Amino acid sequence: MAVSTMTAPEVEPRLRLTKWLIGAASVVMLAGLLFGYDQGVIGGALHGIEKSFNPSTFVIEVITSWVTLGALVGALIAGGLADYLGRRQTEDRFHRSSHSPQAEKVA
Repeated sequence: MAVSTMTAPEVEPRLRLTKWLIGAASVVMLAGLLFGYDQGVIGGALHGIEKSFNPSTFVIEVITSWVTLGALVGALIAGGLADYLGRRQTEDRFHRSSHSPQAEKVA
């Protein structure tokens, strides 16, 4: 019986941490951090809402989810507008629409 002397070609080990993987992990980490911060802010606001309005558990759940949904929709709209109008003009339009003249007179 003949013994084979052929060996498998050596394979160069692949790097496990690539730039793409580190970038993707950083984006995921930042998204989780911002989501947690957002939920903390909402939790603080819910305390005052519960005292003032006495909402049901379902309404509290809706408030909590709609704040995050509103942030998503706003980010999607702002991104498209910034591409179309430019960053400065988009910021100016959002700033004017989010501040009423009555609020500026009080401050």
